[in-house]
Amino acid sequence: MEALPRSQDAVRRDPGSADARHRLGPARASRRHRRDAIAEYRATIRLSPNFADAHDDRASALASPGTIADAVGEVLEAIRLRPECADFSRNAAGVFSKRGDVAEAMRRLEDALALDPQNVAAQQMLDDLRRRPK
Repeated sequence: MEALPRSQDAVRRDPGSADARHRLGPARASRRHRRDAIAEYRATIRLSPNFADAHDDRASALASPGTIADAVGEVLEAIRLRPECADFSRNAAGVFSKRGDVAEAMRRLEDALALDPQNVAAQQMLDDLRRRPK
């Protein structure tokens, strides 16, 4: 069974499950249903406001023109909820970079590397940003 129908069945069985709702978000996003994915992450957050992964995933889904300010708020909330997660800081860097705030993106990547010095993706992003023309 494909991920989307499986996730939809889980939500039908337990509509109050934040975990089931959260799994439905990536399933929808992978099928290019961005608005539906954002709605599922919002529903997850409503059910479980401290679900850091849902805030981070919603930020990723929102990180496009017109919704970047919302993405910033969500990724910062994810970091507030789980400050020890290097991937959240790396994702924040991506959001800030899309917003055009390279200095803040670099700061967030340095935070990610302080938390996880072996984070190859964060190091590569930081190197890429440093090579950008000023």
